[in-house]
Amino acid sequence: MVYQWRRVLRLTPADEVILVDQNSLQEAVAKIISFLPDSVVVEIVSTKHLDTESDKQINLYCAVLKKENFELVVQKATECGVTKIIPLITERTVKQNIKLERLQKIATEACEQSGRGQVPIIEEVQNFNLLDMPGDSHSVYFFSTEAEAGSATFPEDLNEINIFIGPEGGWTEQEIAQAKAKKWHIVSLGSRILRAETAAIVATYLAGTSA
Repeated sequence: MVYQWRRVLRLTPADEVILVDQNSLQEAVAKIISFLPDSVVVEIVSTKHLDTESDKQINLYCAVLKKENFELVVQKATECGVTKIIPLITERTVKQNIKLERLQKIATEACEQSGRGQVPIIEEVQNFNLLDMPGDSHSVYFFSTEAEAGSATFPEDLNEINIFIGPEGGWTEQEIAQAKAKKWHIVSLGSRILRAETAAIVATYLAGTSA
C-alpha cells in the first residue's frame, strides 16, 4: 500500500484517501500526514456507513470460461454485488485452471471502482458432479436455455441466492437432469441465447436488485 500510494498514485502529505473497513462496512475519508518506511500516518476526517452492499448472500457458481471471459465475469459480478464466486468444472468445460490470486485482485479493484465495502471471495475450482450444495434447494437457480423463456425471478424474502451458469457449450442433458433431481429452479433469462459471461453478469445483477 505504501508503495502504491507513494510511487504509483504519487500521493503526498495533505492528500486525502478513502479507507474501508470490510468488517463494519465503514468508510472513512483520511488525510495523509506523513509517510514512514513501511506505513502511512493518516488523520481521519470523516466516517460513514456504506450502504452499497446487498442484504442478500449472492453466490455465483460459474463454469470456468475461456480466454479473459472468466475474468470479466469476476469483475462485473463484483460490481453487481456478488458475495462469493465458485468456479466450476463441468462436462463441457474447456479451460480448467484459473489464477486465484489474479482473480482476487480483479475483484478487489472492482470493489474500489464501484464503491463497495466487501470484496467477494473467490473459491477454489470445484467439480460440478462432486458438488455438495448446502442449504435450501429453493435458493438455487440453474440457468439453462431449456427453461421457459423469461422465467427467472428471485423472491424478495430470500436471504441467500445461489446462481448456476454453465460453460460456453451449455449444460449437458445429464447435468440438467441432476439439477432437476435436486429440485433446483431451472430458469432462463429470456428468449435470446446469451453468452455464458453475459448470463452470469445479468443474473447476478437481477439477484442483487431483487430486494
